Parts: sequence; C-alpha cells; structure tokens
Amino acid sequence: MEKEKVVITGGTGLVGLSLTKLLKEEGYQVVHLSRSKNSKGRVKVYLWDYAKKFIEKGALDNCSHLIHLAGAGIADERWNFKRKKVLIASRVDSSAFLCEYVKENNIPLKSYITSSGINLYDNETDDIHTEESPGTEEFLSKLVVHWEKASFALNDYCNVAQVRTSAVLEKNGGALAKIAGVVKIHFGSPIGNGKQWMPWIHHNDLSRMYLHIMRKGLSGPYNASASQHVNNAEFTKTLAQILDKKMFLPKVPGSVIQSMYGELSDAVLKGVRASNDKIKKTGFEFEHDNLEAALKEIYKTK
Repeated sequence: MEKEKVVITGGTGLVGLSLTKLLKEEGYQVVHLSRSKNSKGRVKVYLWDYAKKFIEKGALDNCSHLIHLAGAGIADERWNFKRKKVLIASRVDSSAFLCEYVKENNIPLKSYITSSGINLYDNETDDIHTEESPGTEEFLSKLVVHWEKASFALNDYCNVAQVRTSAVLEKNGGALAKIAGVVKIHFGSPIGNGKQWMPWIHHNDLSRMYLHIMRKGLSGPYNASASQHVNNAEFTKTLAQILDKKMFLPKVPGSVIQSMYGELSDAVLKGVRASNDKIKKTGFEFEHDNLEAALKEIYKTK
C-alpha cells in the first residue's frame, strides 16, 4: 500500500518536529512547506509564501493530509499594532490561502487540520471550558475565532479540524524551556499571584492527537490539554522539584510583568481551564496526564 502523503507547514517548529518524527515512524510520507530550504526535519522541503500566494510546484501533489502549524510566535515580541497584524496574517491569511489553493488545484485532501489556541476562552473565570464555550472580546480570543474561521472554507471539501493547543511541554523549546532556564539558576518564582491556570500538554501527546484526528477523520475543534489542571505556582513548584532546584525569590508582581510586556502580559497573568473530554470520547488516551510524571519523562528523572 502506498504511503499517504502529509504536508506540514511550520514543520521545523516545536510541534512540527515532534509530529514529523511520529508520522515518519508510522509510515507516512512527510514533506514540509517552509519559507526557506532546511533539513531540520530530514524530509523534503518545498518553499511557500502565503503573502505572495506562492507554493512551490509539486508540494501538494497527491497530498492526503494538510496540517497547518505555521504562525508567528505569540510571545516573541511586545504587542503593538504592527505586531498584531503579523500575528493575524501569519495565521488567518495563511490558512485562507492554503484553503483557496487546495480547492483551486483539486488537491485530493482527506483532512485539513489547523493548529489553534486554548486562549479562546474566558480567562476571568475558574470554569472548565468545553469546545462549545464562547470566546471573548480580548485580542487572543478574537484571533483564535478568525484563525479557525479561515479553515471553514474546506468544510464542504474534506474533514476539517482545529486543535486548540495549550502550553506544549518539550525540553528544548517553548514555555517549558524558558521557565526551566530561570528555575535552574534559582531565579524561578510564581508570576503575578500565581493562581492563574496554566493548561499544558506533553509534546508526544499533542503529536499523537494530530495523528488520531487524521486517522479517525475527525472534524471540528478539540481542546489539546492534559486532564490535570494546575496553576502557575503549582507548575513552577513542580518543575523546581523535578529539576532539584530551590526557589528563593518571592512572586514576580503582576505590575512588573505588565510594564515589561504591555497587553501581552495578559497571556502570562491570566489562564484558562479546558476540558479534554471531547477528544477522549473519540477513543484518544493521554499517555502523560499528570504534570509530575510528564516532567519526569521529559527530563528523564526517576
């Protein structure tokens, strides 16, 4: 049986590399769409530029599954009008272009799966949000709404799913690497009041979730978040224990974070709780559903 072809945008990112590795192990033919030729994922790379509406010839030929992970880093820069435009374009415009390209070129897609954000939900409440929970008027929430809406263009063409991703735990990148960096030099401490929820998911579980959605032909939004809900203080304390480091400093005042990051500080000082019941009801099982156990696996400690 011929291998199914999976095309991934953002394939050299934190999630992309993990997913690429899993898909290759499972026997899929994986290629990346990238803005530059690279060999990070050890797969064939095709160039693309959504702003110029360009995709290198042959990239999506006989593609069965298209997974869209590309997007400018939410916390990479302080937000201003220009940066917000970049965040929107890199997610919404890029997805809209991919969907348009697929339809115009009759790509035989079985599924289109786009990354999305857990930031959709109200972060002013302790409620546990389901995929049916509404968004808010905050920037990140509205960004997620439009991000997902762009994928709806393929609803009548193939299976379309949105993966609402929480903080991805991986040793070499993302939020975990940043927090661990300060914990290792004994500067780790809770941020703000430390009570804000911090949804998380092990990178292996997230990759397995994409594969599960693909194989099951699932459609619609799914929360990608482990079952154990922890707040920022609990997360930092658990990480320090796993790394065998002491925490000496007091909590970092919210006012300090706000002065440093402006509106972006809301992404750090506020958090949500999200239910993963919907994906579990489809038969998906989390392998890393407890924070302490997940961190022990990542750092290979007993």
